[in-house]
Amino acid sequence: MRLKKHTKGSVFTLLGLLLAMIIVLFLANSLIKMYFKKGSLNYSVDNSVPSNFIDTSSPTTIINSTKQKMEDINQRAIDRVKELEESVQ
Repeated sequence: MRLKKHTKGSVFTLLGLLLAMIIVLFLANSLIKMYFKKGSLNYSVDNSVPSNFIDTSSPTTIINSTKQKMEDINQRAIDRVKELEESVQ
C-alpha cells in the first residue's frame, strides 16, 4: 500500500481552511461577547439604572432588585393615598 505525498496545493488548501476557521471563530467570539455584554447598549440607561439602586451584576439580581424597587414604589403610593384620605376626613 502506497501513501500519497502531500502536494503544495493540498497544504495551501489546509492552511486556507485553518485560517478561515480562525477568522470565523474570532468573529463569533467577538459577536457573542458583544451580545451578552453586561447592561444595555444605551449609555443613558446604563448610567441611570445603578443610580436607582438596581443591582446589575447578574440577570437574577436585576430582576430581584427591580421587583424590590417596584414594591417600594407601590408601598409609597399606597401610603400617600392613605395620607390624602386621612387629610380629607
